[in-house]
Amino acid sequence: MEESQTLVSNLIDNPDLWQDVVQNQVGRVSSRAAWDDNDLKTGKQSVWNADNLIPRISPDGAIENMLPFLTKIPSWVPLAFQPWKAQEISRYNTERNFWLGQLEKVRHNERENETPTSWMGKFLFAKDGKAHGISSEEEAGYSVGMLAMIGSVLLSSPLQNLLLAFCFYPEWQKKAQDEIEMRCGDQVPSFSDIEKLPIVRALLREVFRWRPPVPLGVPHVLEQDDIFEGFFIPKGTILLAAEWALTREETIYPDPETFRPERWLDPSFPTYREPLTQYPEIKGHSGFGYGGRTCVGQSFSEIVLFTMTVTLLSRCNVVRKKDPTSGKDVDIPWMDIPPPHAIVRPAWFSLDIKSRHEVPYKE
Repeated sequence: MEESQTLVSNLIDNPDLWQDVVQNQVGRVSSRAAWDDNDLKTGKQSVWNADNLIPRISPDGAIENMLPFLTKIPSWVPLAFQPWKAQEISRYNTERNFWLGQLEKVRHNERENETPTSWMGKFLFAKDGKAHGISSEEEAGYSVGMLAMIGSVLLSSPLQNLLLAFCFYPEWQKKAQDEIEMRCGDQVPSFSDIEKLPIVRALLREVFRWRPPVPLGVPHVLEQDDIFEGFFIPKGTILLAAEWALTREETIYPDPETFRPERWLDPSFPTYREPLTQYPEIKGHSGFGYGGRTCVGQSFSEIVLFTMTVTLLSRCNVVRKKDPTSGKDVDIPWMDIPPPHAIVRPAWFSLDIKSRHEVPYKE
């Protein structure tokens, strides 16, 4: 809740920097959970790690992915002749040094705590620290670091797209604000109010569908030969559950290109479920994966996104920016995602954010 208040305050002060503000603030939330570290520099480093890793794992982001034969070049060839490899080694070393450095910080800061306050601390000092198959401190450093890094980018994407949705569909911002005022009164809304606020949950569920953070899904390898709808797929084939296509199936999502949160609230839509104290919910969304490979961060994502969204809605209005000369709304691109990597966020656009109340926790 503290970080959510800071997010709103910084957005009001710097609306043109909304993209960096959202990314860095979500990065700091993930850093506090991972290492109990609220230093903004730590959050920014997690964002930097994500921004530099994502192109490396994207089909069009690294030259080795487009020209796989480059990975076969012998190791004795000097790096001066392999600039792409030198770049990846530099990125890897920066990431590794940061993660293991954070581990040592936690070791120093939480040594005397009876109840560790971070994910990393629980591994280092709790009795069940070596649960979940993690066998070494180095593996724990990587596991926690990756959770913090991916949390930073995957949670900032839907929040950024929600700002975009509010500019195109201001009526839904107003409906959610009215719901918060009716159900929560004058109190500051929090995650404990989640059952009372189905419209807010519908906004989040719909933004995941409307602009999925991982549009191609996560690649998996087929473990055995299979036949799907008459097509033979051999063992070893890389498969992607194309989230963009799944969320645009018109028999399930009528008018799929339109942001329509009512599809989760109105019984006339095929996606409607009861009770509305539970549904719609973020957890269980296909973007988190399936079965035993389902994302472990669903509950964390729900807490962070709901808390930040209700704080944003209760404290400010997101509006289109006016052209000072003409007085007309500045144009916003409907679909601009540069570059289209494995994890995507909207391109920067001009907007304005107005305070509805005095915002505490200003930094």
